[in-house]
Amino acid sequence: MERGKLWRTAFKTNQGLLERNLSGYTDELAARRPAPGSSSPAWLLAHLVHARRGMLALLGAPPPADAGLGSDGHRGSDGAAVHAPFSELVARFQATDELMKEALLAVQDWDRSVKNPGIGIEQPLEQAIAFMHMHESYHIGQIGFCRKLLGLPGAV
Repeated sequence: MERGKLWRTAFKTNQGLLERNLSGYTDELAARRPAPGSSSPAWLLAHLVHARRGMLALLGAPPPADAGLGSDGHRGSDGAAVHAPFSELVARFQATDELMKEALLAVQDWDRSVKNPGIGIEQPLEQAIAFMHMHESYHIGQIGFCRKLLGLPGAV
């Protein structure tokens, strides 16, 4: 399988997993920390929106048309405070789908050197994208686990 198609399928699968885990989340429920010291589902989703924007930049694609989220969801922040409602974060994440598709399918050189935004080191583009896919998968899993801690039934 061509690498762009492979990564498109991988990220599209993540989007599907996230969407399966959204049922029952209200803006208010998603803003709650499910346990002391944990991140809220809204913070996790804001973090993923930032990560997708970073991947689009790595891929040389334009960011979504929105104005960004400021520091909401940034690594090192408190894990709870998010100024956008969860429903808006969902829409922002979904708005990256077509941009990710176009960008992944357009890559000509998967071996070109880029700075991995997650770990800050130079590595081949495909290796950075693989890392970012793992990162996204991890946080989508957390959003799914938060469901049970917040009293919602499992979804996957």
